[in-house]
Amino acid sequence: MDYITVYLEIIALTFVYMGVLFVNVRSEMGNKREVEIFRAILMFMALALIADSITQIQYRGFAHLPPFLVAFLYGFYMFVFSGVLPFLWLLFVELRLGSSLLRKRGALIVSAIPLMFVSVMAFASIKTGWFYAVDEYGIYTRGDYWSLQVIVNYCYFLFTTIHALIAAKTEPSPVQRKQYYVLASFVIAPFLGGLLQLFIGNHPFVAPATSIAMLFIFINLQNTLIRNDSLTGLYNRDSAEEYIQDLRHGVSERKPFYIYRIRIEGLKEINFTHGYMEGDEAIKKVASALKTVTKRYGGLVSSLGGVEFLAVIDGKNLKKREKYENAVREELTKQTKKENLPYELAVSIGKTKCGSPTVSTRELIHEADQNRHVSKEI
Repeated sequence: MDYITVYLEIIALTFVYMGVLFVNVRSEMGNKREVEIFRAILMFMALALIADSITQIQYRGFAHLPPFLVAFLYGFYMFVFSGVLPFLWLLFVELRLGSSLLRKRGALIVSAIPLMFVSVMAFASIKTGWFYAVDEYGIYTRGDYWSLQVIVNYCYFLFTTIHALIAAKTEPSPVQRKQYYVLASFVIAPFLGGLLQLFIGNHPFVAPATSIAMLFIFINLQNTLIRNDSLTGLYNRDSAEEYIQDLRHGVSERKPFYIYRIRIEGLKEINFTHGYMEGDEAIKKVASALKTVTKRYGGLVSSLGGVEFLAVIDGKNLKKREKYENAVREELTKQTKKENLPYELAVSIGKTKCGSPTVSTRELIHEADQNRHVSKEI
């Protein structure tokens, strides 16, 4: 009785804990799909915990359920923890990394094949015993192919971990790098929990370990909210200044970096003619274009609030500084035509070069703004 009480207490605490996370995940913590997937992970975990609790009550002799139902509950638990959750985690990580991998239908289908395999094998095991078997007394035993669902589970997590580490190595922003390392480290707690459950068995290690990992991701989402502009999703000024400070450590005349101060022009006319909601949409479109172009140059773009932005690009990625301005304007023209906008997305851009670590960040930003005014007058 003491064992089952402790087991159910752990499951209940984990259940409540995930419920708190679910309620506190807000839509502004990430894009809509990221938040939906995060919540879906928590919901599937909760359902699996309910199934696990019922099977444990049955296993300890406190309930007498039909063997088929017990087998179904075991299959559902395996289906969730070895298939659904790793697959959802893959989707979540790819979205956070801004990867184009899952935007392709073929890649999405291929990535779902292991999930489909686990799904078929888990529920087919009710009759075949491939992954597990449940006898007429409702007692669970592992099947001959039980290890395959573990392999599928860890393959998903291994892929996302490697991808996050690669992204972290190539990410220019120290803030974003930290977030990618958090994504890469997610696998540690579930992996350790899985090992314990693998060798000890009949103990609830995986669910609490996974919920702990989800807490770290929740904190990561919270930090994103603090570091990002709520309207555009771009980094805010503090993040940009931290990035500039990081670049200044190794700067020289031979290894400079460039700062671009960018302002949307004509927004008042857009607000007056089409309304403030459309004005906000115009700001988002410009932000999206800046993000696309700046990423191409391996730089960082942030919002300074309202209609102003700041882009920072390492000199090694620029053969001609003018190319960045041209690329921005070309991207804006492309978006205007693609979406058939009834107005023009126009910006003024000022730039400055930093070739000395002694110049302050505020001076650099101010100089770029002054150059924007000069170029606009010219």
